[in-house]
Amino acid sequence: MTITKQVKETKKALTKPQRMFINIMNQVEILKSPVQSEGDKKQYRLIKLPNGLKALLIHKPENSSSESNESLAAASLMVGVGSFDDPPPIWGLAHFLEHMLFLGSEKYPDDGEYNDFITANGGSSNAFTQTEDTTYYFEVNEKAFPEALDRFAQQFISSLLLRDSINREREAVDSEFRMSAGYDSRRIPEVMKSFINKNHPGSRFKSGNIETLKNNISDDDLYTALRDLFSKYVANVMYLSVQSKRSLDELQNLVVEKFSDLKSGIVASKTEMSLDEIFKPQFYTKMVFIKPISKVNKLYMSWYLNSLDRHYKVNPLAYLKHIFNHESEGSIAKLLFEKKFATHVNFSSLFENSMFSVARLSVELTDDGLENVDLILKDIFSYLLMIKESSVKEHERLYNEYKEKSMLKFKFHKELSPRKNVTDSVNGIKYFEETDILKDENSLNEFDEKVIFDVINFLNKRKFNLTIVTNEHESFNKKEKYFGVEFDEIDFPEKYQRLWDERTLNPEFFLEKPNPYKATNFEIYENVEESPKYPVKIYESDIYEVWHKLDNIYKLPYGIVCINMISSERLSSLRNNLLLILFDELATDHFSKKFSQARNVGYQIYLNVSETGYYVELSGFNEKLPLIVQQAINELITFMDSTDESTFQLKISELKKIYLNNISRPSSISRDYVSKITKETSLLRLEKYHMLESISLDDVKKFFQLYFHQLKVQVLIQGNVTKMKALEIVETMENKLTCVPLDNNYEPKPRVIQLPGGSSAMRLIASMSEDDNSVSKIYYQIGPITIQRNSLLKLLRGVLKSHAFEYLRTKEQLGYNVGLQSDDNEGVLSLEVNVYSQENKHNFTEVLEKMNFFIDNIAAKLIKELSDDDFNTIKTGIIRSLIAPKERLSQEVSENWNAILKLNYFFDRDQICAEFIKNVSKEELQEFFNSITGGVNMRKLIVQVIGNTESKEVIKEKIKNLEPTVGIKTEGLTDTERIITNISEFQRGVPFYPSVYFKNE
Repeated sequence: MTITKQVKETKKALTKPQRMFINIMNQVEILKSPVQSEGDKKQYRLIKLPNGLKALLIHKPENSSSESNESLAAASLMVGVGSFDDPPPIWGLAHFLEHMLFLGSEKYPDDGEYNDFITANGGSSNAFTQTEDTTYYFEVNEKAFPEALDRFAQQFISSLLLRDSINREREAVDSEFRMSAGYDSRRIPEVMKSFINKNHPGSRFKSGNIETLKNNISDDDLYTALRDLFSKYVANVMYLSVQSKRSLDELQNLVVEKFSDLKSGIVASKTEMSLDEIFKPQFYTKMVFIKPISKVNKLYMSWYLNSLDRHYKVNPLAYLKHIFNHESEGSIAKLLFEKKFATHVNFSSLFENSMFSVARLSVELTDDGLENVDLILKDIFSYLLMIKESSVKEHERLYNEYKEKSMLKFKFHKELSPRKNVTDSVNGIKYFEETDILKDENSLNEFDEKVIFDVINFLNKRKFNLTIVTNEHESFNKKEKYFGVEFDEIDFPEKYQRLWDERTLNPEFFLEKPNPYKATNFEIYENVEESPKYPVKIYESDIYEVWHKLDNIYKLPYGIVCINMISSERLSSLRNNLLLILFDELATDHFSKKFSQARNVGYQIYLNVSETGYYVELSGFNEKLPLIVQQAINELITFMDSTDESTFQLKISELKKIYLNNISRPSSISRDYVSKITKETSLLRLEKYHMLESISLDDVKKFFQLYFHQLKVQVLIQGNVTKMKALEIVETMENKLTCVPLDNNYEPKPRVIQLPGGSSAMRLIASMSEDDNSVSKIYYQIGPITIQRNSLLKLLRGVLKSHAFEYLRTKEQLGYNVGLQSDDNEGVLSLEVNVYSQENKHNFTEVLEKMNFFIDNIAAKLIKELSDDDFNTIKTGIIRSLIAPKERLSQEVSENWNAILKLNYFFDRDQICAEFIKNVSKEELQEFFNSITGGVNMRKLIVQVIGNTESKEVIKEKIKNLEPTVGIKTEGLTDTERIITNISEFQRGVPFYPSVYFKNE
């Protein structure tokens, strides 16, 4: 038989679907592959299906240096339909469709089945709606990827969009809207939309709420509109990215098999409008005052621009962001900070789409800054002039310096999570040329004088908007429709116009000078003896313990140095706790300014209060890392000498505003009070707010001297840093940081209160809040962390997490943000159930009843009736996630540093937990669940923060002159509740857990 005849006979034996599949495969178009960096070991293929879908296939090879062969796979699909496609007046419909889409398909009709499958297989999923796109994604264990991808694809092919689900998901959208109503970052842009022509989609309210999705439209019309919008979900405006360890050919087969049934369609062209047609002249002829919810003062200077999408290689706004945001010599930020007029300066872009974008300079004002807006504007106007008058040669020099940073970042590729890889690259498929798909959207690639100076020149026209966000304006006579934002408009002041017309160059302003921290040596060091699986202690003294590991997995020229300074002053009093926080705030501000240039070339310095002391983390190219460590330690021990009273008072004022803002947010209040009730050394933000009044600069300076006098210093140095270089770094630290050893008897870990048996409850009233957002939290304290408890808790969370979401949000619609999570509170484990709700929809009593019902009835039944197959699937998913290789050096360092910080040095904790979980039975899990949620061993804490149900006008009047406070509700809901009205009294006589260290038992 000839070969031709054999082929014909083989084709005859194929089923019709098989023949169709082969036919489609033959029509798949292979496009140009994206350019990748030399450090990126993944393989890529860009294809286009006959239906028009473009897909990027990413093969992630196994990490040969890792003992684990487990990994996560991911997929993301972007569809070119967003809030600009909302039909008038159904604002928020695209966002609503995002919610409705994943509630079942013809092939997988069960509500919640998709989320259950993803969660059971160690994954997660989500979506977000933008102006012109909606992006969906999931991440899942590799083995389950084909099934997950099929479920994912079917939602776009044959989503049920059940009419019965409309009310439920509409409530979820409204809850999401109402939760965001307390955040100025969501509210303020709605006012700015009033300057956009109402015929342009940019003027629309994109989130959606009850008003737009129910009150102004019948359910029949809403459902019809939803179906019509879904009909625009066609393959030729879809972009897919998938990542897996499967080969490119296997991935291509999967994508063709799963997505070929997507239909193509006609794509309507967008209406072209010029900038002057899109924006009303009031944008720049008026000045706006906006009343915020937060205690904050800000100055915004905004410009509207033509869309810069096609100039992504030049990226002029990213370049200007560098010029405005750096804090070194010659910058606007440095001058405004020195004058004590501002605490933060940020240049960014808003509303970016294919039709226009808005550039915005934001200046966070001090009280003095608010009084001197004219002086600030004079400086900003001069800075803009300097940018314009600087030579092309100087701009090209600076641009190329930042371009080099972009190129190095691309060359020495840091691996991202599969989820981040697919969501980033799917955006690139649509907006970048095929070869540029993997480029960072903030990267600078080619200097173009015309493009850059076109933008610079536009910023130097008097077509900008000025907005001041403050509570201090005399009257706010307008109100935005959806969030109720109060604002006022006045004619652009003549005095500001004169400042603009008469602006001159200020010699204090100039483009950033050449950067002294630029790295030039990128040699990768290799030494098997210095690259064990876990860090090794390479030096120990009375003061120092130093751990080290030379990287042999990621092989990039980066290093990370972690330093923790333990002092007995940390836990000696609550006042000292606040003094350390104040010291940290002052140090963070100082380091931000001092190391601005280092930050500009990729170095990061992170300062914070740890659970045992004060720590500094430094990372970046290893060549200059020793220099930066030396300079950082020197600055840390000397900067307080130059800290003056005005700087200190500015920080006190700033912190008081931050604490005051948090006191008005139920989410912050609930976290605060759980911590206060359970921890020995915790301070409420309300307590911090009042204590700040009695603290002086001299107090902080004295505390600083005491803190750094007697120390134990923990150090981890990991990455492309040899043992010899690590020891040199530590020697430098020893020479700079002179101190005496910490007393060996000092116990550095904070203690956790052992809650009494039974149920304790504290109910708080968000007295300072202007809305009805409430938070309910049930906290089951489990006990000191051990391998057994930690493993069982991970497994319990895996079994219950998706079901908690399904019941509390999807079925009962208690709120948008609900969940079940586990926590490690200073070494004491807990299981938590959280619901963020609206008091006018579901009062706190009803919410708590349903949360209890979930735990006591639904969860208990789920565990009891869980099939062996489902149980084993969940176990496998958790085990795989525990032993999956770390994608980045920073992840590995974080895990190792955590073991050192917690003083248990248990570097292989996840691997041991994985082994333990393999042998856990359903009966053991059920016994564990029963012991922590009921019976004599139950230690349950309920914290509820109750939102205001009165009208905003009434609430505002009540709190106008109210001292910062949080109300306490004294009556209980049941006879079995132990009501907490005074935390100190509640804690009196209650035992503490001994300082907890992770035990392998």
